[in-house]
Amino acid sequence: MSRKNRDKAKRQKVTKVGLPQGSSVYIGIERQEDVSISLLSFNEARLKASDNVSTEELKGLRPDEIHWINVNGIHDVATVHELCAQFGIHALTEEDLLNSLSRPKCEIFEDYIYSGIKMLKNEKEDVLIEDEQVSIILKNNIVITFQETKGDVFDPIRDRLHRPESRLRRKKADYLFLAIHDIIVDNYISIIDLVDEVNQQIENNILNSPEQSILHQIQALKTDLIYLKKFVFPVRESINKIMRSDSTHLCEDNVKYFNDLYDHLIYVTENIDMQREIVVSHRELYMSYISNKMNGVMQVLTIVTTIFIPLSFIAGVYGMNFQNMPELTWYNGYYYVLALMAAVAVAMLVYFRKKKWI
Repeated sequence: MSRKNRDKAKRQKVTKVGLPQGSSVYIGIERQEDVSISLLSFNEARLKASDNVSTEELKGLRPDEIHWINVNGIHDVATVHELCAQFGIHALTEEDLLNSLSRPKCEIFEDYIYSGIKMLKNEKEDVLIEDEQVSIILKNNIVITFQETKGDVFDPIRDRLHRPESRLRRKKADYLFLAIHDIIVDNYISIIDLVDEVNQQIENNILNSPEQSILHQIQALKTDLIYLKKFVFPVRESINKIMRSDSTHLCEDNVKYFNDLYDHLIYVTENIDMQREIVVSHRELYMSYISNKMNGVMQVLTIVTTIFIPLSFIAGVYGMNFQNMPELTWYNGYYYVLALMAAVAVAMLVYFRKKKWI
């Protein structure tokens, strides 16, 4: 999310101090919109999409189909609790579902797999990031996703599901579980590419016309990359944990796809570290430019001061009011002193130029 919304979420954080583990308490931004549930049921032969589904309609789902239940809104604790009770979701998982500020993680239970991940939406005008907590549960032939609000990055998956020849229609639920993670990680890659573009633009600005505002851009990008690292690095741990598990909910045939997803996450995490190093180098480049500019100013002031030291000495000598100063009676003495001063100044400039000080 934007930094403004992120700070707002922190201010509205509910304390859970003293509450037992597994307490159903919503933690996140205060929301008023209604919770909505959509359902996609499909197999290789057919697909049925339903919006605004009630929890009652989710009972008795057909075992010969894959079901994707998408819940928009986790601020309604009662609805989330009802769904968890209906599908046998543990209280500790329910606690994670309701915490929109929780760290991305993965838990392998005997009858389901839980994965919490941050969905990052690409905001070009703000560079980064609108982030949203997405919880994904894989249980037999059912995949349940919990989102904070409506709107996501899953439209490409929905489009693929509407094509009968799609691999999603032929595979089991674990492949849909994988595809949801994959589309989120793909969006990480697009954000990293955008960060790289912004870094290049900052470098060009520093080299061409550095201004004070560039320093603010560098600091803002550095802050965004810290948040990006905080969101993305735990996802790599989660996928690695899923790959190493012996859960019966995962087909051995799909391991290669999880390996590919893990490779994408390695690419993202390595690029985050690289972009952070570039940001640090840009700050050093900017500070070096400012330092060089200041050195140039000090060099000019030093040269001017050095030139005026002997001139001030000459003016001071002839400013003394002694009677026995023969030069004071010279008719053209004033012009002689000016010529002497000019000659001294030119001689010093020639000397400085010869020494390559100017």
